[in-house]
Amino acid sequence: TSAETMTPSTTAGTIAPPTTAGTVTPPTSAGTMTPPTSAETMTPSTTAGTIAPPTIAGTVTPPTSAGTMTPPITVGTMTPVITTASIVTAVTAVATTTTAAATASGSLTTATVTAATMTLVTATAATTNVGTMTLVTTTGSTATAITMVVGTTTSPTATAAITVNATAMVATVTAGGTTAATTASASVTSATTTNSTSVAAATTFVTTTTGASSAVTSCTPGSSWNSTGITVAGVTGIQGANSTLLNYVNDVAIDIYSNIYVADADNQRIQRFASNSFVGQTVAGVVNNIGSSSTLFNFPCAIFVLSSTLFVSDVYNYRIQRFAYNTSSGFTVAGGNGPGSSLNQINVCYGVYADTNGTVYYSDFTNNRVMKKLNSSSSGVVIAGDNGNGNAANQFNGPMGIYIDVNNRSIIYVVDSSNHRVQRWIIGGTSGTTVAGQNSSGVALNQLNSPRAVISDSNGNLYISDTNNHRIVMWAKGATVGVLIAGTSGVSGSTATTLNYPNGITFDANKNLYVADSKNYRIQKYLVCASTTTTTITTTTTVTAVPPCTPQSGSSGTLFSVTNPISFTYPSYTCYAYTWVATGSSATLSFFFRHDPGGWMLDDVKVYRGLTQLITNGGFETGDLTGWTYSGTCNWYTGMAYSGSSYAKSGSYYYYDRCANNGDTISQTFSTVAGDIYVISFWLTNYSCCSATEIANVTIT
Repeated sequence: TSAETMTPSTTAGTIAPPTTAGTVTPPTSAGTMTPPTSAETMTPSTTAGTIAPPTIAGTVTPPTSAGTMTPPITVGTMTPVITTASIVTAVTAVATTTTAAATASGSLTTATVTAATMTLVTATAATTNVGTMTLVTTTGSTATAITMVVGTTTSPTATAAITVNATAMVATVTAGGTTAATTASASVTSATTTNSTSVAAATTFVTTTTGASSAVTSCTPGSSWNSTGITVAGVTGIQGANSTLLNYVNDVAIDIYSNIYVADADNQRIQRFASNSFVGQTVAGVVNNIGSSSTLFNFPCAIFVLSSTLFVSDVYNYRIQRFAYNTSSGFTVAGGNGPGSSLNQINVCYGVYADTNGTVYYSDFTNNRVMKKLNSSSSGVVIAGDNGNGNAANQFNGPMGIYIDVNNRSIIYVVDSSNHRVQRWIIGGTSGTTVAGQNSSGVALNQLNSPRAVISDSNGNLYISDTNNHRIVMWAKGATVGVLIAGTSGVSGSTATTLNYPNGITFDANKNLYVADSKNYRIQKYLVCASTTTTTITTTTTVTAVPPCTPQSGSSGTLFSVTNPISFTYPSYTCYAYTWVATGSSATLSFFFRHDPGGWMLDDVKVYRGLTQLITNGGFETGDLTGWTYSGTCNWYTGMAYSGSSYAKSGSYYYYDRCANNGDTISQTFSTVAGDIYVISFWLTNYSCCSATEIANVTIT
């Protein structure tokens, strides 16, 4: 009777929405649901939102008459998915039909929304499908959202078929000649993950939001992070040594694939968790085994990840270990000569950092100094401290966490733990400057209490793990007081808003904060606060390709170059892979070859952005150079696609180049997004060489 009143239609066959927005009850039995056998014959359960499962698991019966299903799909055109052990695929058809309300002064009209979704899932591993139907009714300036969620989870080796047909009727009251608008939508999001011998997929599920704006109240005052933490690894308060539990969490780091690394110190291992997974993989060390070999630790403490290379402070082996991606055997890059104060020794290290030049930085706790060491050096160099134990500007009292300034690589920040301060040193300088703390230990925001870790951002802000105050604080550049980000000052706890002796901290690419909550045996994630809240929630998927061999970090220009190469056993290919950050809207990948005599063989050229493969005909399986641009001159034997499965890396064709005297090039240009990471890989070999006139040059411009 008024514009603000909504009365559900009483027409037979309609489903009344719940009286409270968002309170639709999901099905009581997860697994499978029976579709109607003909149009409009689906009978809802007497309980709002429930749909009875079929009596035979895994059976999907489409409508018996073509055209009776929305979207209009002809009977028999839904192709089931055949999966192998390494493939999980979900195929989804989604449709939404909205009939607008008629305009009539004072009349009661209805808007019909029909959503039909059919998903057929065959899996040999656990699969979860979530379908969401959101019905939004807007009357004047008032909006109401009603959400129906159907969740189905199948156990490993189970087969499930899901069909959901739903018709909802919403009554809209119009008055005074004004018609209120009614809209509806239905959506199902599913993920496809494919594993093969060449490319693996790391999948990250990220909740994103759209809709109306309102103020955020869940952030710590003065902070840009949500004050409620989310546990992303470990189980709060439970110690253990299996793949889901941790035991004294000392540090945390994140690689370019969004994997989370955890220094599980008391378990003598480093665990890696894929984003959104609570099952860890041991990538270094052996659980509960102490040792000094290249595969063992004696209390792994501080960690740092550069791109995908892992650096670990192996405390009581008095060394820093480096691990290539997916390699369990470490290489000693500093120390390893027993405890001591010589320049080739370390006496307990709680902080490590590495740069792209191959320099490793580390704090030497007992010697009260900070060191750096180049790969080519046999001993380290003192860059801060080494003036005895004390609280003078040129001294430390137990240096722990360290971090290089993001904007100025000649500046290092050092956590001077027992002096309850953070010092800023020019690398190689004679003294430091206090930039946080040193007002004696305490709980006030201008004080610290045995801090352990520090990181910085591009704005010059410092983020400090104030361990004995059970909190994370931010000190803005030039500030004399910190701002609370996470935890409760001076209060230890195991809730979502408290911490228990936090240690290492790091950011991900979106500047979400991760905290090693040591005595809660967990990793906590604090989301960056947005300026709006929303009325609609959707789920998106970010997928990153993992190349067939360990990638190197590449920059625009030459990725690979060789002259007078070693002859390989014909045809023995070598894999080359690079991560590269785009700088513009397009890029060109080029391969230049010259070979006198013999020839170069190239196959399986790939460039990935996420899981999208950008190279056309990278395996030359068209039997020609379709997709490639050829240039150059040769006296004879120009490069071309050749057949022969025994000579190809994969498939039946490969690129074979015997260009003599001059050299030729094949290239391919593709679109890019500036700032995005791309993964480039290819397989290359040569035979019957060698001389200085044999050249291979691979560039990205």
